[in-house]
Amino acid sequence: MVAAGSATPEHRIHHQSGERSGRPSLCHGGTNRLQGPANVPALGSALNRHVADLDQSKWMDGTLFYQKTPCNFYSRYMHRRSLRNKCYGFPYDDYGNWAAFASHGGAQWLIIAVGY
Repeated sequence: MVAAGSATPEHRIHHQSGERSGRPSLCHGGTNRLQGPANVPALGSALNRHVADLDQSKWMDGTLFYQKTPCNFYSRYMHRRSLRNKCYGFPYDDYGNWAAFASHGGAQWLIIAVGY
């Protein structure tokens, strides 16, 4: 890790290109121990929901979200108080079919309630 402001031009080049000790970077579409190409939405969601330490197959199981600390407490609070437990508490919060939108092809009316 290089402290802010102390990076040499060589460090900056390696950081920007995603090359670090021969290992590809998540930020540049490299591969890692996740299945296939680096999946930033999956990893970001798993870290916020505190399921990244589990097998990747369990990262979309909503019953496991926010059970341990550290997790995104803001997101946990909002999800517990939202319709169908779906809201956007962090970037990529919709990963794993958890999108917080509703649609209907033949809607004739809409009721919006705002409050807590």
